[in-house]
Amino acid sequence: MRLLIGLGNPGEQHVRDRHTIGFVCLDAVAKKLGAGKAKQFKDGELWEIGSGTTKSLLFKPTQFMNTSGRPVREVVEYFGVAPEDICVIADDVYIAPGSVRVRKSGGDGGHNGLKSLLDHSGSDEFWRVKIGVGLYEQHPEHRVHQPPLDEYVLQPLPAHERKMVEQAIDRVVPKLVEWLEQGTLAEETIHP
Repeated sequence: MRLLIGLGNPGEQHVRDRHTIGFVCLDAVAKKLGAGKAKQFKDGELWEIGSGTTKSLLFKPTQFMNTSGRPVREVVEYFGVAPEDICVIADDVYIAPGSVRVRKSGGDGGHNGLKSLLDHSGSDEFWRVKIGVGLYEQHPEHRVHQPPLDEYVLQPLPAHERKMVEQAIDRVVPKLVEWLEQGTLAEETIHP
């Protein structure tokens, strides 16, 4: 059984935020699989696809990003999913818009949703698919026209960056479907 998780913030006011791109990508995977409507489960939305040993789960925690680890842990424990059979989709403001970085294990990279997952999971041995959503300047002295990071991630993507991010999602969805169906995923960085 494999579990694909999309991170984001709940609520209509956050639908277009940079920080909610994990939800957007997960919805695209669900649509590609013809998963239908999700059900409410453990403070989130859950799709169950297939049955028995071929069952796949798609999950969107409906808690805010900083507290998404608890509902994810509850789903993992309920279904008994091993860390290596988990993949998390999240935004990344430190890679170029439209780029995708796929990694197995590691830290949170400054992402509060991944930090919450790591705090609640006890393992860092899960896959991460990070989608670039607009470069944030890491050096404060160069951050002339950018708001603080916690505000930046809650802003909508400008139209030209949104197009690049949508194209990145189109490129990564087939890879995520293949991972769900066959368990194959490679560490890589995909550029626009």
